[in-house]
Amino acid sequence: MVTGLETALAALSFPLLLTLPALLDSLLHHLRPGEVALTAGACVALHLPLALALMGVSLVIASAFGPKIQDSWSSFLVSWIFLFAAWLGLVPLLGDIAPGSLSGAVLCLVIAAWLALRHPHAARQARSAGMALGLAVLPLGVVAVVDGALASRPAPLPLPATGAKGSRPDILLISTDALSAMHLGSHGYPRHTSPVFDRLAERSLHFTQAYAVASFTAPALASLMTGQDPLGHKVWHLKARLSNEAADQSMPATLRRAGYRTLAVSTNPFGGPHKLGLSRHFDVVLSDQMALPVGCLDRLSAWLRFSCPASDLGFTPLAFALAGKLVKATAVPGHHYDPARALAAAERLLIHRVDGPPLFLWVHLMPPHDPYVASSPFVGMFDPSPDMRTISGSELTHPHFCFAKLAPEKQALFQARYDEGIRAVDYAIGRFLVSLQNTGRLRSTLLVLTADHGESFASDYGGHGGPRLDPAVIRIPLLFHGDMVVPAKVETPVSQVDIAPTILALAGVSIPRSMSGTVLTDTGARRARPVFAFWLEPARVRDGPSDGTASVINWPWHYTVYLGQTATDPRLTKSLKYLHAAGPDRKNMISSRPDIVKRLEETLKTKLKQGTR
Repeated sequence: MVTGLETALAALSFPLLLTLPALLDSLLHHLRPGEVALTAGACVALHLPLALALMGVSLVIASAFGPKIQDSWSSFLVSWIFLFAAWLGLVPLLGDIAPGSLSGAVLCLVIAAWLALRHPHAARQARSAGMALGLAVLPLGVVAVVDGALASRPAPLPLPATGAKGSRPDILLISTDALSAMHLGSHGYPRHTSPVFDRLAERSLHFTQAYAVASFTAPALASLMTGQDPLGHKVWHLKARLSNEAADQSMPATLRRAGYRTLAVSTNPFGGPHKLGLSRHFDVVLSDQMALPVGCLDRLSAWLRFSCPASDLGFTPLAFALAGKLVKATAVPGHHYDPARALAAAERLLIHRVDGPPLFLWVHLMPPHDPYVASSPFVGMFDPSPDMRTISGSELTHPHFCFAKLAPEKQALFQARYDEGIRAVDYAIGRFLVSLQNTGRLRSTLLVLTADHGESFASDYGGHGGPRLDPAVIRIPLLFHGDMVVPAKVETPVSQVDIAPTILALAGVSIPRSMSGTVLTDTGARRARPVFAFWLEPARVRDGPSDGTASVINWPWHYTVYLGQTATDPRLTKSLKYLHAAGPDRKNMISSRPDIVKRLEETLKTKLKQGTR
């Protein structure tokens, strides 16, 4: 039993030593000291199944070879060497080895080598060290589980179990992942990608120049929920979460305090309600409504608040990589992110609704995010080529500055598969809305359609995220539909942070002072004003926005600057673009319009100062 216990303790202590540099790096960037401890605890908890499995295996081995192992090496040292070899053998599945994990692996190897050189006393020393280290990290796992259980309890808000709905509308918010407005027919795109959205836009309050505040999911959806830009809510990194203060002033929290029943159906775990820190303000959350694991699970974040950053530690990335490869090899193409699955879950929530308070339902859909391949009959609709019809084959493996390395026909095929994904999710949303309309559930409902960010296929910049904030990456669709809004087409720029206060205003709910957005139904607020976007992943939150990208759109000008180490990249240059110009490769007018540059530079400097408070 001692051999098995030592092996289990090795499985718990090895991942923490392996990723100790990564934990310290997280401390310096976006986690506070207490959050680092909870992340370490989540890492321990996530490795408990591995520890128990190895414990069973070691007991079997010890029963046959126990004396030999105990005489020459401790089972703890043998376990460590075995785990290190397994890690080195499996890590190529990740594609890249994170520097923190690599240095952690070297640390583990050095410790194992030191113990080996201390032979013949290594067995006794390793056993005692292993027991001490394993027992030391176990409380971290317990604390993380208890913390998650307490954090997942609904907030003690005055929500009545039943009550009259009155004149307040139900609210249906549908956000789509990586959907660029520049690929929609209503925005002038030549392909017939979005017939449902286009028809709906004609009967809605439609904003044709809506811009996301960030180029990737976590900060964008944090802004959608809080009405604050990244400088306000401080979610700058993919696996970061909102502070309790920001979550308590969010749109779902505010609606719930006002008597709404709040529901969510999520797909992308990096923007799930649990992972973002909003679970206390939703009455029901249906998480991870997709087949393809992408790095962390929102369900786990309901019980381990920091399981998402912990999923980068130890053997957890390998587990997700293996699961992802299995799904990609066995799943039906197009079903990995099937929007019908999430929309069916949303419809079940609405079907089982009883008379009572009004509802707020947020549904986030994953397509057309890569892997782009859509299900039949949409795959091949815009390019009949037999290529890129599998999940792995349609995954964007040359994003950002490497996109031009692809042959032009491959670039065009990626874009076609992306457009087919748009057509598929547009069709699924259409069927969902028709079903709701046929059952009368859309009556007196405020419908909001938008996206978290866009996608790029031009200027040698593929996909999203990263330092470039081109219009293709940050321009998103936005419409409000319902009896309470006057249909109109608005072409002045608006921001993602405007969505939450507008929804609250239409619901007749007071807007928290923390929200920096504008109520878009107020025609006086639609005048031209600056809107901002940021990419701050390289920056440390405690240091303010000192590294990354900052961008301001003051129609018709788009001004972008690069900060800190990001500015040293020779591929990135400060730019001023005239948005009326046609095409994605607009001329950089930074030297020809110094007057505009000076004005927008001052605007950005003033805005960036907010991030240092």
